[in-house]
Amino acid sequence: MYKTSTIQPKTFNQVKVKNQDMILKITRSRLEPQKAWEVIRKETKDFTKDIKEAKQADELLMQLLKVNKIALPGESKEKTKVRLRLEEQERERALELLALELELAA
Repeated sequence: MYKTSTIQPKTFNQVKVKNQDMILKITRSRLEPQKAWEVIRKETKDFTKDIKEAKQADELLMQLLKVNKIALPGESKEKTKVRLRLEEQERERALELLALELELAA
């Protein structure tokens, strides 16, 4: 149901959020992943309620963990490296396809 439900709250302390100044300017508060996780947990009654917005926030927190190369529960550091390499290759293929589509459209 929720991907971050098995993650320890202290794990989010390792997350480095880029552009905090911009976030602060727009929202008037800093983005604190651990507090965001706690809000999700509270609003979903310990991840038992199915709430669309909470699931979106949960997915965004997972992306933050992945971007920061933080190993997920049950995932070794080697597996994390492999996952990141595969995601990078997937992005490269998508860019190559886009370039081909633009070339064909021209």
